[in-house]
Amino acid sequence: MLPQMADWSNDGEPLIFMQDLAPCHTAKSVLAYLKLKEIEVLPWPGNSPDLNPIENIWELVKREIAKEVFTTKKALIEKILQIWPHNPELLETIKICISSMPRRIEAVIANKGGYTKY
Repeated sequence: MLPQMADWSNDGEPLIFMQDLAPCHTAKSVLAYLKLKEIEVLPWPGNSPDLNPIENIWELVKREIAKEVFTTKKALIEKILQIWPHNPELLETIKICISSMPRRIEAVIANKGGYTKY
């Protein structure tokens, strides 16, 4: 995660990490690691509209994976690891999703926490 955050940062500005409140994301060890690495985490309510940009990104990954048939879990994981850092469309979508977050958050606030068109 850390190398990708550095790559995605605009002119070295720090990014705010966004995650949902899944138990695996809020484990003491995870929170301690984020604090140790001085990674700012966006406060995220448990029942918020799904603004997580990972949904858009996973859609592109799934589309690429669907082009092949995998017979082992290892082969599937290797393909995901190949797609993630090397697919130009995916990398551009990641940048767009990151830059759209302020606009998305403003829209949710303006809609008093309700769903938006984003």
